[in-house]
Amino acid sequence: IRPHQARVPILVGGHGRRVIEAAAPVADIVQFTGLTHAADGTPRPGGFGIDMVTERAHWLTDAAGDRDGLIERSILVQATHLGVGAEEASDRAAARLGVTHEVVESTPFLLFGSVEQIVDKLESLREAVGVSHIVVRDAERFAPVVTALAAR
Repeated sequence: IRPHQARVPILVGGHGRRVIEAAAPVADIVQFTGLTHAADGTPRPGGFGIDMVTERAHWLTDAAGDRDGLIERSILVQATHLGVGAEEASDRAAARLGVTHEVVESTPFLLFGSVEQIVDKLESLREAVGVSHIVVRDAERFAPVVTALAAR
């Protein structure tokens, strides 16, 4: 069976500089993950801060050169909570991950709040670092955000 398009897009995801620089010449989409690894290989939220995402976006821009405008920026959202209970979900995430509330509020990898708050956060992220491709783990619960974004 032939694909419906001439070329299947390549998505490369990761956090480290080597991954981002290796992806720059070949990837159609680069996904910032926010996860780092401890010495024993255990994943941890070492790159969740928005400053870390901004830094990686600069690495990608520098490494991509003339291809920069051709590469879509993506994030892999680790958790979402829309509506009632979002503040409690934010508190639990901060405690579980060992990060501050400021990190939870600013990171693109955790989306907690009303639909409007999440839409505003995603639009700000697009303006700040060019992210336009979002991957979530619970598409059904995230659907109201997609509907709101599509209406803008």
